[in-house]
Amino acid sequence: MQMTTMAVINRKIDQEIIGALNGTTVTIGSSSTIFSVNLFQNARVKLSNAEVPWDSNVTLLCNPASIAYLELAPEFSSADYISMKPFAGDDASWRDQPMAYRWKSCLILEHPKLPGKGTSSELNWLYHKNSVGHAANTAGMDNSVGYNDEQKYSYARCSIDMGSVLLQTAGAVEITSDGSAYA
Repeated sequence: MQMTTMAVINRKIDQEIIGALNGTTVTIGSSSTIFSVNLFQNARVKLSNAEVPWDSNVTLLCNPASIAYLELAPEFSSADYISMKPFAGDDASWRDQPMAYRWKSCLILEHPKLPGKGTSSELNWLYHKNSVGHAANTAGMDNSVGYNDEQKYSYARCSIDMGSVLLQTAGAVEITSDGSAYA
């Protein structure tokens, strides 16, 4: 039960960070553009032009359809270009961590709860980790597990004060793409 409550907290952290990224002013793509290597490169150049360092702290947070489109590109799917493969190593069917790629010194993560998933207006973000701030009062985290003998039920509860903010709008690029073909 405690693992379930912490999973809820972790999903809330994800939503806080996604909400902060949603405030970026640098946008590319449209609802008629499918996600492609070209769209990724456009976002990469926007970050580089804004003098954001390409120092392995850049992440592409994208919808499932965006990953599907990228996997169709030979520049992305070739083992010559990918340094971190999501299915390499241990049994991929059982692990408690997100599957990720590392391509062009960028961490690529698929997230199933991004805005517009499965529509012609999916939102994806390419951002530097220093452009988004997240803080949590871990010392003040309140979690309790117990059993109510009178009502005959078990409970697990967890609460925490936290927040996220976009610190540098130039450090994040919002990429709109059409993922409706895979919906």
